[in-house]
Amino acid sequence: MRKPYQHQFLRQLAFYDPDFYDPCVTVVGAGGIGSPVVWLLAKLGLRRITVIDGDRVELHNLPTTMYSKTTLGLHKVLALRKTVKRGTGVTIRAVVGKFRGGKLPKTDILISAVDSMDARRMLFRAARLQKIPFFVDGRIGGEKLRVYSIYMKDVHDRRLYKSTLVPNSRVSPLPCTAQQVPDVGYMVSSMIVRAVRCWVATGRWIPEIVYYQDQVELAQVAEQKSLYNDQEEDIAKMLGLLSSNLPEVPLVVEGGIDSKHPDPRAEPSAIMEGS
Repeated sequence: MRKPYQHQFLRQLAFYDPDFYDPCVTVVGAGGIGSPVVWLLAKLGLRRITVIDGDRVELHNLPTTMYSKTTLGLHKVLALRKTVKRGTGVTIRAVVGKFRGGKLPKTDILISAVDSMDARRMLFRAARLQKIPFFVDGRIGGEKLRVYSIYMKDVHDRRLYKSTLVPNSRVSPLPCTAQQVPDVGYMVSSMIVRAVRCWVATGRWIPEIVYYQDQVELAQVAEQKSLYNDQEEDIAKMLGLLSSNLPEVPLVVEGGIDSKHPDPRAEPSAIMEGS
């Protein structure tokens, strides 16, 4: 039996215990969003992470990614594997290549960290066809960011996301010197990882978050959703656990998704999205 003070993740156990949860996550894109997402997932304690990207590290990538000058010219996923292994001890699965609409590895959560609507459309279609439970997409445009967290069984979530998939021709291009800054990239990456953590540990998610860093009053947060109804959540809070009698909940434990496995520490009210 472990002693709490000896546990590497002691400070976060009330929010996420890596010894209890073991989700399989696939990240497509290893740039300004994908590379910090993977780093943070590994820091959170996730161990089964696959990253797909075909690009190499270039000089202009360095300010907004996890890469250093020593990785210039390397494939991003290979450079990221070294960086993450050195910093966290986690060995990610690195897939060199551009996703072109084929079949993705079996996964519980799919994260889109790509830079085109066409690529997002292909990933969303793959998530639907492969019945991937949870789909997260982060977008950056200068000082503006959006994060979509889509429960693939929720028809309203799917309709919301499909409504954002406009043709590439309708996307206004930004000047090459005004596309991304690291603080915004790391902010959207943190929001993506938080969406994953809250989904896995509490069954809660927010379908859409829109944030304008330079005009905070325009920030929009969609209504938080939960896989539990109010009465069931009250019971869960009273008992201090998630009952196996609750509706299907994608709690991800070692070996994959387990909709009935109770978390003896879980308290749905402990983590509130958007706070």
